[in-house]
Amino acid sequence: MSFISDKFVHSLIYFYLAILGILSKFRFNDLKVVALIFLFGAFIELIHYYHPYRLFEFFDLLANLIGVTIAFLIFRLKNKLTY
Repeated sequence: MSFISDKFVHSLIYFYLAILGILSKFRFNDLKVVALIFLFGAFIELIHYYHPYRLFEFFDLLANLIGVTIAFLIFRLKNKLTY
């Protein structure tokens, strides 16, 4: 998979995870849900650093952050326009 498509897939997956997290109506506010999802991704990347057959990639982490941020901003904008 090329670099750009790999990062796009990372962003898309974390975008969907954030959407699902926000829609699930946890007891946390949306920002905390999105932060927890990002921290989950950061933890996985940290595991990749120590795993002999995986690589830690800063740009994967950045792509994850972009995905959750876009989802958060979309919901924030939607709520602002609705109320």
